[in-house]
Amino acid sequence: MVSATQTLTGRQVQIAVGISVAIFVAVVLVNALDRSTRIRDFACFYAAARIVNEGEGARLYDLQKQTEVEKALFHWGRPLVLEHPPFEAWLFAPLAPLPYTVAYTMWGMLNIALWVFFVYLVRPYDMIPRNPFQYLFLCFLFFPVWVALMQGQTSILLLVLLSSAFICLKRRREGWAGVLVGLGLFKFAVAVPLALIFLLRGKWRLIAGFGGAAIMLGVVSLLTVGPVGILSYVNLLLDMMRRPNYYPRYGTEVWMMPNLRGFFHVTLAPLFPGSTINGVVVLVSVFLIGYVAWRWRGQGAGEGPSLDLMFAAALVISQVTAYHLMIHDLSPTLLAVLLTLGSARYPEGSAWRPMRTFAIAALYVFPLCLPRWALTPVLVVLAWAAMAGSALPLEGGEPRLAPDR
Repeated sequence: MVSATQTLTGRQVQIAVGISVAIFVAVVLVNALDRSTRIRDFACFYAAARIVNEGEGARLYDLQKQTEVEKALFHWGRPLVLEHPPFEAWLFAPLAPLPYTVAYTMWGMLNIALWVFFVYLVRPYDMIPRNPFQYLFLCFLFFPVWVALMQGQTSILLLVLLSSAFICLKRRREGWAGVLVGLGLFKFAVAVPLALIFLLRGKWRLIAGFGGAAIMLGVVSLLTVGPVGILSYVNLLLDMMRRPNYYPRYGTEVWMMPNLRGFFHVTLAPLFPGSTINGVVVLVSVFLIGYVAWRWRGQGAGEGPSLDLMFAAALVISQVTAYHLMIHDLSPTLLAVLLTLGSARYPEGSAWRPMRTFAIAALYVFPLCLPRWALTPVLVVLAWAAMAGSALPLEGGEPRLAPDR
């Protein structure tokens, strides 16, 4: 039931959302006018769309071609390497004919619209905090979302897709949930581990939906770049795996990743060779994915009140086990934060209540003062608190399920 606070402050909440949007818009406009935005991630998406629009899709992953196009557009010598799947280029194809500043601004406005959509989409499923202003602040202040917005990334779109998949699960529409997770394969490092958890749970309708979306996107990719382009893409990914710290070429260093790979490569590097560390990453990843699936499957159908917390745990684990993860890729963690904070399964006196609070608070503060790899233990604690909370006694009732439309 909607609280009186929400009814009485409905107009004020709309004003608060409008102010939030105005701040976001101002940030996008300032970045658009700043020449340094040309070294942001959107630049390589824009260049990729130019290559596809020019009919050169087969050379999309040719680093020489990327260098030529980006040098012509932005006057730099070293490209921002595109490692996203071929089909993603069509997201940006309508923007490619526009001047870069206009294209960046329009993509930023779309991301802002997606954020607003997320705020209203998830609210009926997360009535804690009761005060709508507190809920809005949690959505507004989440650092990875800001990074995604400024970089011109696609992580906010992934947040919306996975949130929609969660709602489909709440409404027992598993096939559509799988399709939505599959549409998130432009971030396949996150989407695939999440799909694996559902596969281990035996959610065959969801996996069928995921597989259907994957096949469709695979066909689009093949038509975009052809067999030669697909082979070039595979070779590029393999080379990036072999030389993860080759900064002059790929511009990414493992210590910048808030995942198991970043954490173990920093903490174990003085003691073990890279091959051993990679083995540890794989083993721990397999354990975490398997453990979440086992815990969730052990709770039966899992479509009752515990669904929120187990989905939150699965979402977080799919991110920490992702092979490639940057800070903006944690944008979907906002959904896990809201679901975990909004659960009534943490009674007073529970040891997991302060653990949950610590993990959530750390996610809002730590990115500003700690290296990104240090976020990995925080994420694991959040996932563990969510799994533990799903087994705690229910107190006060869960947020009311939104009506099926």
